[in-house]
This record gives sequence, C-alpha cells and structure tokens, in this order.
Amino acid sequence: YCSDISYEAINTAKNNIKYKNIEFKSGSIFEPWEESDLKFDIIISDVSSISDPVAKKSPWYEGVVSDCDIDGIKNIKIIMQDLTKYLKKDGYFIIPIISLCNLEKLESKLKEIFSNIEFSKKNNWPVPDFFKNNIKDFQSLIDSKNVSVEYKFGSYIAFTCIAVCSNIKK
Repeated sequence: YCSDISYEAINTAKNNIKYKNIEFKSGSIFEPWEESDLKFDIIISDVSSISDPVAKKSPWYEGVVSDCDIDGIKNIKIIMQDLTKYLKKDGYFIIPIISLCNLEKLESKLKEIFSNIEFSKKNNWPVPDFFKNNIKDFQSLIDSKNVSVEYKFGSYIAFTCIAVCSNIKK
C-alpha cells in the first residue's frame, strides 16, 4: 500500500515500483485509508517538519505551503494523533529528522507513543545561503530551540538523520 498527498508522487511511484498488487491512493495523511480496517507493518512519513519562519525564507518551499508552526512539528503531531489506529502494535514508524525544527519537542512527542526510538547517524551539513543571509531573523529560533544548529569553524551546521520508532506503548 502506498499513499501521498501529491498525485504527481503517486504517478511517479506507479511508474517506478515494479511490484504487482500494490494499491496506490492519494490523500492527506491517513485519509486514503479511513474506510479500511488496515493496519500497517511500516509507516514511513516524509511530511514537512521545518520551522515556518525558516520555510518562508527558503527556496526549498517556493510555491509550497509548509504550515508547520514555529516549532516545525505541527504535521508530525497530526500524524501521531491517528498513528496507532493504522500501525500494528509491533510495527515501525520511520521518520526523517531535520534539525531545522524543535528536536526536543519532536523527540518528546515520539516518546509519548513509542518505547523504542533509534536514530541513525547524524549527517551534518552547512546551512544554505538563505539561512546564513537571514541569521538575525533566525537567532530567536535558535535561542528558543525551535531550530537546532551549531556554529562551528565559522559556519552554521545543521543535520539530518532518520528515526526508527517501535514498540507502541498503548
């Protein structure tokens, strides 16, 4: 089973996935599966999770609505409201992490549902020019931990990693 809010992503997946018997649906979050009683072994989320003030200045989001709030995790919280309805008790929730959100809040939210969270190795990268050029605007986000970057060797460094969450508590 595969779903995405983007029809373009669904069509690309249909063209690239060569397995038979895959059901593709388009819709927001779990909406495509509301009429079913399916429970999934694995749910992979790739929703936006970047602080809104950063997204608004980022060329990554030109023409795209981010709508993740100042902490960057609004959409993750929405997913997690119904996650246990669709994920098997022994299933896995896999989510990419980008440090341009409030990592403490995100990890706390994951710990509310899962007793096991494993993070992949962090992949550090220098923040792009748009971030450096707007650092005065973003400093309050850094100070409030709504964005997590380090200043090292004359550059701001962000990171990405993957969280694999398992063992639903409820």
